[in-house]
Formats: sequence, structure tokens, C-alpha cells
Amino acid sequence: MANLQSYTDDFILGSLSVKSQKNLLHKFSPTLWTSLLFLLLVQRSSGEDSVPTKVVGTLGGSVILSFNISVDTEIEHVIWSGPQTVLALAKAGGEVTILDKHTYQTQLSISSENYSLRISNLTMENAGCYKAQISMKNSVVTTDEKFTLNIYEQLQKPNVTVTATISESAFCNFTLVCSVKTAGESIHYKWMQKDFNVSKLYEDSTLTASWMFCDPDRVYTCTVTNPVSQSSSHSMHAQQFCTDPSASRGETGRKEVIGILGESVILEAPASQNVTKVVWMFNTSVISEKWGETTTANSLTKSKEPNKDRVWVSSQDHSLKISQLEMEDAGHYSAYVCSEITRTNHFSLSIHWKLKKPKVTWSPRPPEDGTYRFTLICSVEESENNVVYRWTFLQEEALMSQEESFPNVSWKSSENYPNFSCIATTSVNSSSWQFLFGNICPGFYLRH
Repeated sequence: MANLQSYTDDFILGSLSVKSQKNLLHKFSPTLWTSLLFLLLVQRSSGEDSVPTKVVGTLGGSVILSFNISVDTEIEHVIWSGPQTVLALAKAGGEVTILDKHTYQTQLSISSENYSLRISNLTMENAGCYKAQISMKNSVVTTDEKFTLNIYEQLQKPNVTVTATISESAFCNFTLVCSVKTAGESIHYKWMQKDFNVSKLYEDSTLTASWMFCDPDRVYTCTVTNPVSQSSSHSMHAQQFCTDPSASRGETGRKEVIGILGESVILEAPASQNVTKVVWMFNTSVISEKWGETTTANSLTKSKEPNKDRVWVSSQDHSLKISQLEMEDAGHYSAYVCSEITRTNHFSLSIHWKLKKPKVTWSPRPPEDGTYRFTLICSVEESENNVVYRWTFLQEEALMSQEESFPNVSWKSSENYPNFSCIATTSVNSSSWQFLFGNICPGFYLRH
């Protein structure tokens, strides 16, 4: 058996030049593979039933497979095999021949000092079982060292999807689902919930919980781990996703409130006893969680006057007052009064322009048979589209169409001059302009 081993070694790795070795391996590659496989089969081996050493590698990184052997051991050669084929031969003196260049290309290298196998630029296909068959000098028994290589991807920041439902009683029931795009398995998910100084850990990718607007805010963070990396999501506040526009709301009876641009409006909080806290919300932002103090939220614009805020929560009845209304103040408002029973009020505030004084212009037409005819035009600058114009007059003799912004007027010279008023009206306010006609033939005048 020793002669067979010596013959095989000399045949494979004889004292040829590097160029001659490459030519020989290329020319007699079937003979080489047959000899190596026969060598693996006929030699007795120790460690056949040994437990493989588990090795973890990172996708795109490198890994080293090394075995423990006494420094006094004289090694004749080491044969490294992979999941499907023999990979390389390393002989004493530092001579190394890489056999499976097609599969591993330039990934493999063997240390000349300890015969360890290095695999670089790891791919998922490199995962599997590896074995080092170690042959000692003056021995027909080989030692096997087995390895199981697992490849994992460096984890990216996980994605979190939120589904929230808000009840009329101010309960927010939500589900958080954490996921990550990655190759490989063995991914572990956990959720961290922080409330004041208390932390809770949930070992799952999905977290279902509830929160009330009267409760302190909670912070949730998802962390994913695998054997080679760890990554965490952005911290998420319950107050944030429970006020998101996508949250399904069970609010009923939202009261419609109309405000005039530049004026003030008061939104009333529900009456309650032993109030511990009042939370006012504008759309998806918390305006105030205290009463008797001006708000600091960015959602509502502050007054341009120094040291004067436009939004105020009463310290007596907890109502919300907004002064100097702006168009940006329109939206949904909610009041949550926290006591033994949480009470809520919901409002929808719309802002309308304040009508300016109407402007009246007229176009005279040539008189006929002592009858004067005019077309009057009433208009309001910077008005909304839903303005309704109405005319009033004192003289019964004057003829005009009332429900138009440009009526035709006519009267005889023998009659009194008519007195007209144009009234502009919207759904929320109105404005008028009254005027008198003088001697309209040579000229006439207007007055407010």
C-alpha cells in the first residue's frame, strides 16, 4: 500500500517544472481524477464518524477552514474535497495544486504553513460539506477533518408595515410586521417596546398591541439577526402611526365648524370630571397635551406678531381657541379628555373668505321717450365661487331683475331717482353696498 501511495504521489506531483505539471495535469486529467479517488477509497481513515465543525461565512466575504493537529506531526499531503468534488492537493514543502478551477475559479488558496483552506468571494453555492484528508509520513492511516459551511447575507435595514384601527373611544389597535429582503435562512426577529423607563421584548416578526391617546407615547424598534450580522429598523412611535392618515378610524358624529379667514374660532372639549389630561389633535399632529399653555406644534402657524401665539387651550374648560384664522388651519380636530372614562369630540373646520364690500359699475344706454336705461354690474374682489348676488330697491316704479349680478334698470325722468342696494352672500357671511342715483342724464354719483 505504501508503494501505491508513493507511486500516486510521484505521478501527480513529481519534480517537474510548473509548466510541465500544468501540461501533464491537462493531458492526463482523467487518470489524475481516477488515482485520487482510488487513493481516497483504499486508505484507512480515522475520524470517519466525527462531528463536522460548523463554519459560518458572509456572502461576498472569505472563510478559512483549518484543522487542529500536533505541531510535531509530519504531514505528507492534504487532500481537500468540497460538496461535490475534490478541490485541491497540498504537499509538504508548499506545493499546491488546485484541481477544481472551473467551479471555484480563483476562490481557493491553501496555506503553506498549516494547510488550511481559504475560500474568498463566497457565494451561496459554496455552502455545504468540506473535508480535509490528512496523510502523515510513515503511516497508512489518514485523518479526516470535516466541516459544514453555511453562507449568510449581510442583513439590510428591515422594513416595517403598520395596520392601525382607531375606535371612537380613542383606542388604537395596531399590528406591526417586520420583514427583511435577504438570502439564506436562520433569521431571528425581535421587537423592543419602550414605555418611560420600562422595556419589553417580543420574539416574533409580528407584533399586535393597543394604545390609547391618553397613555404615554410608546416606541417600537424591530431588530433582525442572523449568524453574521444584525440590523434594526427606525424607531416608531405609537403616537405617530396611530395618527397616520392611513389609519382606519371609527369616529362618528364629526361636527362641521365654519371659520372666517382672519377671525377666531373656539372648539369645545367634552365636559368631564377629574380630568388628568387633555389631548388636542390637528389632522395627524398632536397640538397640545396640557391646558393653560400655548401650543408649540408646527402644524398650526403662529402669529407674525412677536410673543403672540394663535392657538390656545383653556385652563378652565379645555376648549381650543384659534385666532387669526388662516386657510392652512382647515382640517380635522379631535379632543381626547382623559379621566376615568375617556371622552372625545371631533370637528371638521373649514375656512372661508370674508366678503369685501361689493363693487357696482353701470353702463348707460341712450334714453328713449324720456325713459332711462342702465345695466348694473355687482362684483366682489377675491371672492369664492359660491357668491349669490341680490338687489333691493325702494321705488316701485323702477324695473329690474333681482337675482342677477348685472340687472337691467329703467325708469322715466318724471319719476324719483331709484335707491339700490347690492347684497353679496355666501353660506357663511354677506356684505352689501347701497347707493343713490342723482340726475343721471348729465351725471350721477355713488355713496356707501
